[in-house]
Amino acid sequence: MKPRVVSLVPSVTETLLAYGLAPVACTRFCLQPTLEAVGGTKDPNIERIVELRPDLVIVDTEENRREDAEALQAQGIAVHPLSIRSIAQVDDHFEPLLARLGLTWIRSDLAPAEQDQRVPATCLVPIWRNPWMALGRGTYGASVLEYLGVQVTDWSRGPYASFEFTEGAVEAPDYVLAPDEPYPFSNRHRAELQRIAPTVFVDGQDLFWFGVRTPAAIERLRHSISTQLTKYGTLDSPLGRDFLTNHRDHQAALQRGDVGYLDRKTGLFVQTARTLAARPCCGNGCRHCPFLER
Repeated sequence: MKPRVVSLVPSVTETLLAYGLAPVACTRFCLQPTLEAVGGTKDPNIERIVELRPDLVIVDTEENRREDAEALQAQGIAVHPLSIRSIAQVDDHFEPLLARLGLTWIRSDLAPAEQDQRVPATCLVPIWRNPWMALGRGTYGASVLEYLGVQVTDWSRGPYASFEFTEGAVEAPDYVLAPDEPYPFSNRHRAELQRIAPTVFVDGQDLFWFGVRTPAAIERLRHSISTQLTKYGTLDSPLGRDFLTNHRDHQAALQRGDVGYLDRKTGLFVQTARTLAARPCCGNGCRHCPFLER
């Protein structure tokens, strides 16, 4: 008989289904309409979970609350906590979990990415808006990006912390990499985000959900990021170098409070987005136009 499992972690629910074990219940964020939902990751229905008499409830020490896990344990329910903060930990955490459920985990044992498959850049990864919060280092998402050669900016000084959204911020990144969850960033936010740096959008599930999807998710993210960056030029191409030089000169001008800067290649004076925003759009396609989605 298959064990009765309640999964309070969306990526674990996805992984169990891929291995042929359907949880008796999960959270509404697991996006599984055929399974019973017992609340959210932060507000599970403890009473209903106890009624289901599961053999095991799976939680994540970051995604779920300790008090909910302790409340379940106080009712005699077995709880299996995961704490996955890097892609290197995926195999080591899922192997014993699936063994506990009578299943055999297939290890991915990801090899280091080849140099030509990496996307060298520094990126700010916003995860929330109002207040602004960013992905920091020491997290699974940051580990995925680091595997691809992308270094997460250390603005947040922690795994997930608030940051001040300002033009010309210190430690300006090469790019903003905006996922569509937990906050649903999309193209409608492009103009706002590009006040910090050129912006690309990625699948939040591929960035943050660990488990069976990890190897394929890394490849999808690599392709998505590389494809979107082609419009800016690769970092080691003349186009890419010119673009980043202009971007950094623009950031420096904003920090100094200057109205613009000299283009190093053409010698022409280029006005900053702040300067342009002080008057109506001229419609001439200015480099740092704040009125258009670039």
